Amino acid sequence: MNPGKLQNRVQFFTYGKTADGFGGYTRVQNAGDTVWGYAKEISGEYTSRDGARQRHRETEVIIRKKTFNEINGNEFGFKVDGGSMHRVTNVFENEIDKYVKIVGIKVSL
Repeated sequence: MNPGKLQNRVQFFTYGKTADGFGGYTRVQNAGDTVWGYAKEISGEYTSRDGARQRHRETEVIIRKKTFNEINGNEFGFKVDGGSMHRVTNVFENEIDKYVKIVGIKVSL
């Protein structure tokens, strides 16, 4: 991993629940750490579902392993350079090179 390629700001979010005032819960996003990483889009597939076209954009982010250990949670998402929210679908930790590859998907209409 070349540290000079870590040029994208990646902000992580965790998901939680909060009371909605009517006896139920609503899902909220809690802002987490912002770190430097390397991001690139790896696919952008269009699908039709219920008469509407959707774009599934898959983005891969590479960050340092030490940084990932501080932010790792059960369920989290990320934004790259202040863009749209991505839901994490895959995490690969490389012990030899000390980096983590995170793959997330964003669904848009």
